[in-house]
Amino acid sequence: MRAWVGQRLSWRLGGYTAVGLAVGSLYLWRLGSLTPGLAPDEAQATAASRSLEAIWLQPLNAPHKLLQHGLSLISNSAFSWRLTSVILALIFLACFVWLVRASLGVRAALFGLLMLGLTPWLVLIGRSAAAPIDWLWSLAVTAAALWWWRTRRWQTLAGYLTFLSLGLALYVPGLAWFLVIGIIIARRQLAELWRRGGWLKNSLGLLLLIGVVAPLAKSLVADQVSLSDWLALPRYWSSPLEFIRAVGRALTAIAWHTPGNLNWVIDHLAIFSSAQLVLAFIGLASLWLRGRGRYGLYLLTWVGLAVVLAGLNRDLAVLTVALPVVSGLAAAGLYYLWAEWRRVFPRNPLARSLAAGLIGLILVWQFVFAARYCLVAWPHAPATRASYVLQ
Repeated sequence: MRAWVGQRLSWRLGGYTAVGLAVGSLYLWRLGSLTPGLAPDEAQATAASRSLEAIWLQPLNAPHKLLQHGLSLISNSAFSWRLTSVILALIFLACFVWLVRASLGVRAALFGLLMLGLTPWLVLIGRSAAAPIDWLWSLAVTAAALWWWRTRRWQTLAGYLTFLSLGLALYVPGLAWFLVIGIIIARRQLAELWRRGGWLKNSLGLLLLIGVVAPLAKSLVADQVSLSDWLALPRYWSSPLEFIRAVGRALTAIAWHTPGNLNWVIDHLAIFSSAQLVLAFIGLASLWLRGRGRYGLYLLTWVGLAVVLAGLNRDLAVLTVALPVVSGLAAAGLYYLWAEWRRVFPRNPLARSLAAGLIGLILVWQFVFAARYCLVAWPHAPATRASYVLQ
């Protein structure tokens, strides 16, 4: 019996490791040579991180800039500039997997890794030298806070890591709005953590947070960084009709049609596929069926705020912050279908094999589609050829 359990665990660990390596390969394959040069936003990002003085004067997205600056000291190449986003993308994916696993279990975490990690929008942003990947810093904050809540042995370390990740997340323009939503959702748990920590640890954590955000606060006070830029609010507001149109375009980019020429899409395709959206709808419905409709409303508010900010700034990169929510709901939907199928056919091996085969086909199709989209079709798309030029 023990040998059978050990063999099963080894097979499961090997399978999950293979899936993780397959997803990671999409982000690293020909990272510096898939395109002939840098896109304009990549060139602008690398120029802003070439010196510590420039980062000090303009500290927005400072974590991305500092990591990019450090890697550029090792190798001043397109590979090292883009490796910054790859490292952050893999860290955020690991945080996402940890969150889904804590909520729904290991199998759902695997579904979530494939749903989020193989979304072409995220893969291409994760392979870019620009900083839109920073919109996923909320995953690091949430994962650290959840670890702080669940651990007993590493309470102090988890608490300081939460304060540190929160301070770094505040450097991302506009992310403060989403952090406020997160605090509202977890206000009771955070109050309990604050009570559990004691005044000394809490004081040290606050000092760490203040020390991390001090350069940002200095720049805001000295007006080196405007408050509107930090809050991702436009300096010049458009008319209500133009705002509604911009929000509508951002909303349709999620499910139907991406307007404009972007470096992360092909031929105006939507961010998510129809299968992901259907599964996300099932996952959202499962929250109401389990009596957690309040959390569903919070998640919809999160996505709605991303759409509004994208419309206000006419910048669809803001929609990156909504990717984990939709992908997490899709993973929950797929897991719900799997659990319901097993409940209806608890002892039928044929039915279980059929369900596993269908889910496997969905996930394999997701991987093949992402690989062909990002590594084959995207480099040869006319918009990509027009954006990436020899440096």
